[in-house]
This record gives sequence, C-alpha cells and structure tokens, in this order.
Amino acid sequence: MSTTIEQQVALDEALVPNTKRSPFFKAFLVMADVPEIYMQEFWATTYVHQHSIRF
Repeated sequence: MSTTIEQQVALDEALVPNTKRSPFFKAFLVMADVPEIYMQEFWATTYVHQHSIRF
C-alpha cells in the first residue's frame, strides 16, 4: 500500500502534534520491542562515537 505525499502529510498532522515537530525533539524513537541488552549496547556505541568526534 503506497501513500501519496498529501496522504502522508495528513497522517503526520493527525499523529504528531506541532510541539513535537521541532528541531529539538528526539531524532529517533524506538517503535519495537527490543531486548534491553541491545538498547544498552546501542547507547554505549553512540556514546563512544560522540566522544570520538569531539577529539
């Protein structure tokens, strides 16, 4: 099922409040049941990666 751009915009307007569509809102949301051990590993990887950029 493919959606047109107009349909996608209407769906976004209905599901996402305007306050959450700002550059300061979280970029990634977990939308699946992921075991906690994997989320911890993902956080550790991104945390280390962010520090490596600073140097």
